[in-house]
Amino acid sequence: MNVLEHSRFFQRLLYFQPWYSDKSIARIGGRNLGGGFLNNVAKSLLEVDEDQCLDQDYSQFEIVLCMIDYRVNKNWADLLKSICRCSGTIALAFPVVEGDLHHRAQELEEHFPNRTIRFLAQSSAWPGCICEKAPEAGETAIAVIGDDPLPNWPSIGVSIPTHNGSS
Repeated sequence: MNVLEHSRFFQRLLYFQPWYSDKSIARIGGRNLGGGFLNNVAKSLLEVDEDQCLDQDYSQFEIVLCMIDYRVNKNWADLLKSICRCSGTIALAFPVVEGDLHHRAQELEEHFPNRTIRFLAQSSAWPGCICEKAPEAGETAIAVIGDDPLPNWPSIGVSIPTHNGSS
């Protein structure tokens, strides 16, 4: 991961920070990136490598995060089948390819019937702002599955995680 990819990953991780307090969280991919931050606020944390994510039972978790730009051509349907067991909130990031978002949205609706699905877009340019809108080609889409209200952040400023939790 280069510096821009790291910063965009942490922006995604920090965007959902209001959800983490005292929750059981499963995080897919990005192992050792921000795990200390999550351990400080979560009730419990399971970090799962991307290549082992299909072997987990996510039904016991309140939040499932997949913030690593999960490559949609790599076990996408199997990933959705696996994480749909989580009855809590799910945030799944993936790159948007021209003309592909509609197909991905249909797949999400098939795997998560009767659940609220919202899309956020993260800009590919620094600082990687996240906003509630339909993502465009070249951006990262974040599918939010569940009814938790989306975090409301100020439009100015960059959050930087630190070792001791202060900024």
